Amino acid sequence: MSSHFGWVDFAEDHRRRMLDVIRLFQEQETRDELGVGTIRDAFSEYFFPGTSTIQTRARYMLFIPWIYRRLEEQRIFGIEMERRARNDEIRLVYALLKSEDTEGIIGSESRERLQRLPSMVYWTGLYSWKIRLFPGTRSEYHQYLERYYRKKKQLLKTDDNEPTAVLKDNWDPNLPDPPDNLFQYAEFALTRDEAVYLQERVLAEHPKSLLANFLVSGSIEDSAYFWEQPLVGNLPVSLQQEVAHARNFSKTIYGAAILYNLMLARESGRQNRIEQYEAELDEWAASMHARWTELRQWYERRKEFWALEFLKQAVPRLTVKFVEDWLRLVFEGGNLAAIGEDGAARALIRDRERYLKGARARLENPRALAAWSGSSGSYRLSFRWKEVKKIIADILAGLNRGQQHA
Repeated sequence: MSSHFGWVDFAEDHRRRMLDVIRLFQEQETRDELGVGTIRDAFSEYFFPGTSTIQTRARYMLFIPWIYRRLEEQRIFGIEMERRARNDEIRLVYALLKSEDTEGIIGSESRERLQRLPSMVYWTGLYSWKIRLFPGTRSEYHQYLERYYRKKKQLLKTDDNEPTAVLKDNWDPNLPDPPDNLFQYAEFALTRDEAVYLQERVLAEHPKSLLANFLVSGSIEDSAYFWEQPLVGNLPVSLQQEVAHARNFSKTIYGAAILYNLMLARESGRQNRIEQYEAELDEWAASMHARWTELRQWYERRKEFWALEFLKQAVPRLTVKFVEDWLRLVFEGGNLAAIGEDGAARALIRDRERYLKGARARLENPRALAAWSGSSGSYRLSFRWKEVKKIIADILAGLNRGQQHA
């Protein structure tokens, strides 16, 4: 019997949150089979604030405020604002489909059936970069606008017709103007002015972030992980150390993800998967040995890892214990190449899944195991890099553009 979700659609924000949950099951980078997502997300947000694994292109950071600012000028609010904004976001899909670069269009297939709108995907990021100044949810913003318009109208004027008080804007007043034909034809290519604006927003709000460093670097190379970028060697020492922590954690915990899948393959008797994950575990062990001295030193100084400010409040105690137990098995277990046969390692993985999933644990529940796709979180953590590098590339391309595009 297949599983499915159901919910009563009371509010737009409830629907958005449920859609986000469903998408998490579909996104490889967000599957958190062993419960280390708090560590992954803390690093991701620290390095690349305002981003997410469901963002696609940088110009959405402008498309959304352009749409809403235009509707504000028409004094739309409430349910009508929600309806009109949705219609404009669908119109934007069709306008983008007319361009040559269609990679990353949100809604390119679903179109009018689109459930998670770009504004939902970018809402948090827009506030993080202070492009959006209103601090609440989309629904709260839609409802607030009636009061906002009323306050704006009630502001007393001087003899020169200037307001005697200041009403805070909902959007950054320095936002570049949109193209005149936004809904007839749109593209992801940023003009130089737009790229400079986005760069300045990041530098103003998150000047010490890895994202900011990439945006002033001038170039970016294609790589699976951000620590493979030449820029890393030129970062401030403290940021280099934090990147090293992320790299070493990603490398070491990857073995646990492979072992979990190997255990599932053995439990289900799927020989092709058994061979696949045995080979992957061998490759992981060999790659660990290739960097053993560096990784061992990291392990011995792991208190520095747990002392990182952005991890301190984010990681639950039992997650810390699970990671510590895994690190101890890896670095003190004796034979890393045989960790797939290590009873203590297998017991740790089994106990962790049982704690996280209870009766739904695949290693305990034959029905849950039968529904296993053959791969569950068997990836190495990249901390949003797959998505972020495209956003960075978009902005850098705009910065390198000699003249504005219409």
